[in-house]
Amino acid sequence: MGHKIAYLLIACITLWAICVVVAYLLGVTLSFPLDQIAHDGIPYHRLCALRLAIFGTFAFYGLMHLLKGSKQLYPIHFLKTFLFFLSIFGVFVGLKYPTDMLENGDWYALGFWFLIATALHFSSLPRFRRYFRKKT
Repeated sequence: MGHKIAYLLIACITLWAICVVVAYLLGVTLSFPLDQIAHDGIPYHRLCALRLAIFGTFAFYGLMHLLKGSKQLYPIHFLKTFLFFLSIFGVFVGLKYPTDMLENGDWYALGFWFLIATALHFSSLPRFRRYFRKKT
């Protein structure tokens, strides 16, 4: 059951990401979930949260490499790590810009990404990890 939920979550996030990329290439900028915004209208607090999440993820994997050496990781690990950092740093940014977060309903988006990261974490525990291997 857990692997089916994980696959469904990953499929939905993948489809959303593809829609955002294709829409941008067609001249439309989409925000979460599928709200259209002006090209220069991405709120500053969202850019800050994304920037911190990217750097946080990079720092996490850099530290893991320095402390434990190179280790093969599943793509699901990167995804859940990034979403956890997005949720955590999004809260810190939200505390700095509370009115912007309330106006855009971004607290709900942070909660959504945290739930997705948590679901991916529990569905990728070692007992489920075999589901993420290539099927032969």
